[in-house]
Amino acid sequence: MTTIDEWDDRKMTAEQKSMVDQLSEADIKEIERNLLENASDEWCKVGRIVLTTMIEREEGVTGLPESFFAHRIAKLVKEGLLESRGDASNIKLTEVRLTQKKKD
Repeated sequence: MTTIDEWDDRKMTAEQKSMVDQLSEADIKEIERNLLENASDEWCKVGRIVLTTMIEREEGVTGLPESFFAHRIAKLVKEGLLESRGDASNIKLTEVRLTQKKKD
């Protein structure tokens, strides 16, 4: 079963792979910041967050692939900045939200 954190770069075009390879650490941090800004305290579909971020960044058809953004979301989940639930094999069915602070 595929999980949200399995990034399959074989689905990328050569141009997309080149774009990903050219990203700096600062670029990646900015993308992650954009993803977090588009997340909320309420559960939202990963696909919506990815699409919103892609539109805001003007990635469109010729930009970075959605799987790259989904991979970054998975990293944010692993780091504890986001929580996830749902079918991790499909970013349109998986939901995430900002990690909720535990009440003392």
